[in-house]
Amino acid sequence: MQYGSLVRTSRSRGPDVWLFRWSEQNYDGQRVCRKKVIGTIDDYSDCQAARRSVANLIAKVTRRIGVPPPIR
Repeated sequence: MQYGSLVRTSRSRGPDVWLFRWSEQNYDGQRVCRKKVIGTIDDYSDCQAARRSVANLIAKVTRRIGVPPPIR
């Protein structure tokens, strides 16, 4: 998931939301899964609109993934 994934997730109350998911390595070298709610279906009607809104976040994630963990 170098560029992360964007999925439409249902909620028990309210409209569906767009969820951005990615993984990183922590300082111990273990993979950590992260996620962030981008907005509702009302805010972003399709996947392309939601992906355009997270362009800066994707850039930050890919920069962090490319950096190896510090040596202890």
